[in-house]
Amino acid sequence: MKHDGIEFVYKGSNPENEIKQVISAIVEKLHFNSPSDSAMKMVLNSTKNISKATCRIASQTGVFIAEATNKNPVIAITMLETKMRKQFEEWRKSRFV
Repeated sequence: MKHDGIEFVYKGSNPENEIKQVISAIVEKLHFNSPSDSAMKMVLNSTKNISKATCRIASQTGVFIAEATNKNPVIAITMLETKMRKQFEEWRKSRFV
């Protein structure tokens, strides 16, 4: 999936459509909350036993990077979302100082 500054890549086993919809919603939320000039690349690498989600968001204000692993791909993406949101919160606190 690639559109509007977002690139999303599935590696390994391909998740079911319901899981893809949940993941897509999280990706859209992250992109919405990122700096306005940002480009995002997210990769979900899944095997039978583990899912690893990685995300890189680059903008003029800086680069935000996070990764998370879990047996469940939705949990991995949700954990990654939490890590990225913490970085966004720190960025927002310091941007008008």
